Amino acid sequence: MKFIIQLWLFIRQEISTLAFEKWIYETPEIETFLGSELYLKLISLNFGDQEKVNAFKVEIWDWLSTHYPDFIETTYGRLTTPWEPVRFFAAKCRSCNTEFDLPLLSDFSYGESIFQSELGNYFNYCCAIDNKVWDIVSGLIHEFYWDGDYWFIFAACADRVHSQNMGLLPRCPHCQSHSVDYSNKTPTRDGHIHVASFRTFMNLAPAEQLSFIKKTCALTRLSD
Repeated sequence: MKFIIQLWLFIRQEISTLAFEKWIYETPEIETFLGSELYLKLISLNFGDQEKVNAFKVEIWDWLSTHYPDFIETTYGRLTTPWEPVRFFAAKCRSCNTEFDLPLLSDFSYGESIFQSELGNYFNYCCAIDNKVWDIVSGLIHEFYWDGDYWFIFAACADRVHSQNMGLLPRCPHCQSHSVDYSNKTPTRDGHIHVASFRTFMNLAPAEQLSFIKKTCALTRLSD
């Protein structure tokens, strides 16, 4: 079962791509576990291409959920897809003129948002509807008379992705500027982004959660 766990951790971004790639080359017996066809795709994967890595994660997820659904559901809870299909659109940084793809939600989306990492190269999807974490965070925010966008605080509570904090504002992945032009008029591709997780925040004691929210509200006010 160690193979299942390692693959799952990779899918959930709980280990880095670099660490997973190293593990693959140090674990030749994974070929027997996956089968020749899937193993060949794995060792041929360009781990530097995030779009291809995400597409392969979808394939691995489908394979695991087909072959080992009981193990995953028993170990990790309800069997849910750990990413969301999204459409990417053309964006351009006004600071350095870098052009890049930016995932956007429909104009009709409700209770949903996309988080972006502080270096601008990772994205997470989040839905607040029937979300226990949202209920906890919004309740704590009320104690500080926060009159800003709750999503800013909620994004700060999300788990870090490859050691990067998550936020809301679009960032240029080249210079990290927030000065970005984008719209939903020029689609570039369809893809998948991970669903945000909140394990670190939820593992805090209630008093620690309250302290974290208070600090985050204060810092967000200072940055306005």
